[in-house]
Amino acid sequence: MSFVRLIMKCVSSVRFSVRVNGELLPYFTPSRGFRQGDPVSPFLFLVCAEGFSSLLKYYSRVTIDRGLRVSYRSPWFTHLLFADDSLIFINASSPSALRLNEILRIYGEASGQSVNRDKSSVYFGTNTPDSLRQVLQATLNIHVQAFSEKYLGLPTAVGRITSGTFDHISERARGKIQGWSEKLLACAGRETLLKSVIQLIPTYPMSTFLLTKKVCKSLTSPMAKYFWSSSLDKKSLHCVSWKELATPKCKGGMGFRDPHLFNLAMLSKHGWRFLTNPSSLCARVLKYVKSLWKLNVIPKVRVFWWRVLRGILPDEATLNHRHIAEIRRCKVCLAMDENLEHALIHSSHAKCFREEATAWFRLRLPRLHPDSWARDITCDPRFTNDDRAKITTIMGGAGGVARSSSALLGAWCKPYLGISDPLIMEGLSLRDGVRFASLRGFSHVIMETDCLEMVTLWTSHHNSRSIVAPLLVEIGELFNNFTFFDIQHVNRSANVPAHLCAKRACTLNVTDSWLEETPSFLVTSLLADCPENAFI
Repeated sequence: MSFVRLIMKCVSSVRFSVRVNGELLPYFTPSRGFRQGDPVSPFLFLVCAEGFSSLLKYYSRVTIDRGLRVSYRSPWFTHLLFADDSLIFINASSPSALRLNEILRIYGEASGQSVNRDKSSVYFGTNTPDSLRQVLQATLNIHVQAFSEKYLGLPTAVGRITSGTFDHISERARGKIQGWSEKLLACAGRETLLKSVIQLIPTYPMSTFLLTKKVCKSLTSPMAKYFWSSSLDKKSLHCVSWKELATPKCKGGMGFRDPHLFNLAMLSKHGWRFLTNPSSLCARVLKYVKSLWKLNVIPKVRVFWWRVLRGILPDEATLNHRHIAEIRRCKVCLAMDENLEHALIHSSHAKCFREEATAWFRLRLPRLHPDSWARDITCDPRFTNDDRAKITTIMGGAGGVARSSSALLGAWCKPYLGISDPLIMEGLSLRDGVRFASLRGFSHVIMETDCLEMVTLWTSHHNSRSIVAPLLVEIGELFNNFTFFDIQHVNRSANVPAHLCAKRACTLNVTDSWLEETPSFLVTSLLADCPENAFI
């Protein structure tokens, strides 16, 4: 509350004075708070934006949307923010739409800001049925079903870049030059106009896209015509080529920009940002194929596995999804639908090949998980076996056990549909464990986890930017209910019962708990921990 009072003091204490005829009039207090351009305004905006982002990431009564990812191994992202515009990615389902409405309502009540639904639009995937589109539009109360053609001067849906994608750049440049044709300007004046106006038009698109050489030519051609003849309609002698005009003045040219080289220079800034800030969202999205291309195999094998990881091999399921094939059934074994996993792992011909390869080449094939078999086969060196086990087993469920030195005090399993980040799952498991201990009235609590990163974040005071920061804050509020509380790191072998609870949670639809009896799936692991049967 002290922070709120401090901010409101800044808002209510501001005063202005207007200068009229060189004299300052008496000060007055505005009734609308900050003026536009006040240095405090962007900081308050960031505070509100951070709260909105946290709601999109963590708020849930039933489920949390994973959002969108560009490939199998790239990170998920739920939203993108640019100034006061928000791009939110949700599943095409009624629960997701209702959750978004609830988030917008909470944010509006807390911040005083509301969404202008008339200016908002919704964009559906090509496979979303028309009936579902109408239901979701009615739920969200957004009736515009497409992006505008351009956003910030750039096309919103580019796809494969062609020369026609950026025709608007050359058209705008020609329109500017055409308006100058009536002015009788010297050659030096035309040079100044071209450099200060025309060359700046494609700056933003060039910092985002690699324009084709035809687009660059469509910019330089009218510039050269206007420079030599002061008009686009007159024919005149071009004494030197554009290449020489684009040479620096110190080397005998006129110092005009070469559009293609300038485009490459602008894009190279992104490469520098990726090198200096590899943890940024854009860098993490784009580097997912880096390790694949370093595999010590022939090029066609790397290309094949790139297609596997992208899910673009023409198996029957993919062809049916793209409305090319009528059925999804495997044409070899006729036993199952042919998706990538079936075609490369489970079909009869794939099994025969693997058996022969094992015998002839003594290959040691990895244990394959249904959700990550393609990544496991590529043997990504960035993941240790422990990391890979975390990613494939803890995904989607949280669980734990409560026990004293001589007795089992309880166990619980709680599913979290749609959450794929292992660190978030660890945080949710710890938060649920603290809640369980608080509700049971425990006074002396020690939380044990095999996630060293969570323990480090808890003991460190520099976790405000962590993805699990809200969960740590909630744990910090709950631990005041205990006489003693601590979070400690243990080896995975000492945390087997909790992992069994988390794995069981992945198969559930609702939370399950045990207080008086011992669940059957924990008996073996508890006996291994205490052979004297103290926990059973």
